[in-house]
Amino acid sequence: MTRALSAFYYNICGLPFDIQLRNFSQEEIKIAKKIYLKFGVRRFEIKEKGIRVHINRKNVKTVAESLLMRPIIDKFFDLQEKFNFLLLHSAGFYYQKKGFIFPAPGGGGKTSISKIAKKKSIIISDDCLIIKKVNSSYLIYGLPLTRPIFKAIKYQKRGFRLGKIYFPVKSKLNKVKSISKNRAFRLALIEALRLTPQRVAKQERPALRMYAFKFLDELLEKIPFAELYFLKNNGFLKKI
Repeated sequence: MTRALSAFYYNICGLPFDIQLRNFSQEEIKIAKKIYLKFGVRRFEIKEKGIRVHINRKNVKTVAESLLMRPIIDKFFDLQEKFNFLLLHSAGFYYQKKGFIFPAPGGGGKTSISKIAKKKSIIISDDCLIIKKVNSSYLIYGLPLTRPIFKAIKYQKRGFRLGKIYFPVKSKLNKVKSISKNRAFRLALIEALRLTPQRVAKQERPALRMYAFKFLDELLEKIPFAELYFLKNNGFLKKI
């Protein structure tokens, strides 16, 4: 099988990325390009030296699952403090001129909420997003790396101003319930730390936890939050 090296140049959350694929076949590289293009990401040249991510075939399970996702999530995790943003396990969309995020564990409703909202909102992410502090505001960005849950999703290069945080709860009715900052903080912190790369040594984890702690503490002081009990229909959009 012929092996090849291919480089892709992108800009994610304002950070230039130079992604190099090593030891992949030409066919696998074509698959990689198709995955990027599904999200509307286009190649462009970077004048300045970008952030390099090297993806080797030996380090991924399958092309569809990990080729474009886990290595870059790991890289973003390393850059959080330097560029003043937080990577969060969360769905997010833009609706009626506001950005909403829905942090939750696997099976917690992120995909369901995204599918329900897709016709009336701009989907930012169904699984993982970036919250970036810009002056006194917070912008949310999607990653063009999470699995395409439906064909309608397109990667949005621009950031959307965050308006509110909802912690989803599957229910038999649609309602919003107030919760304490302590509870909101615990729920959000779990979803921020859930993305910690396995390669991070135990002695490094306290510093990463402290950064997420400080970021979320400030975030929850400025951005309103609540629990969202929802049915699998668009009725919850009237509640937010």
